[in-house]
Amino acid sequence: MFDTFYDQNDLIGIQPEPCLTPFFTGNLLHEIFNYDLPQADAILAAAEQAFQMNMVKIQNEQFLIYSTREGLLQFAKTGLTDEIPEIFYHPLTVEQRIEILNGVRQCCETGVYRFLQKPLSHLPHNLHFCIRGTMGSMVFRNNTGQIIVLNIEETCLVSIFRDYLEHMNPASYCSTEKATELVDQIINDLQNNRI
Repeated sequence: MFDTFYDQNDLIGIQPEPCLTPFFTGNLLHEIFNYDLPQADAILAAAEQAFQMNMVKIQNEQFLIYSTREGLLQFAKTGLTDEIPEIFYHPLTVEQRIEILNGVRQCCETGVYRFLQKPLSHLPHNLHFCIRGTMGSMVFRNNTGQIIVLNIEETCLVSIFRDYLEHMNPASYCSTEKATELVDQIINDLQNNRI
């Protein structure tokens, strides 16, 4: 799961929910992690390193994620993200969700996280497509619940996807102001038990 040269490449992706892993660090990760797993300490250490590297990429402007309001709302409702199989962690509490959403909000302010608008706002709920450097990967859950990872090594194909995502028409996604308002509304609804 983590053997993808996180430290060497930028990251650009499109998926239903924003990438939440950069905010699963420190105490939060230790609080939600499932320690009953075999080799739990090694998995936790690898996750911590990968998730911290994602935050470094955000800070270095090497990170760009397109997602949907519905995906973020699903996380707010359940405390779960499709990015990480449920076996690895426990659902986040409302307070933990709000902590994560505040991190997402900051990334919306800087334009690192972008929310898709119609017609692109209806992504399949379990499809995650990501490009790191010259490699692409598609992660999805099949109809039997198995997680399938498809690595794309064809550089021309990866280059086409990268070009599309890096130069997406601004009309296809919310402005930074609208994106932060969207996150603020979800946080407000969580705080007031409307979700």
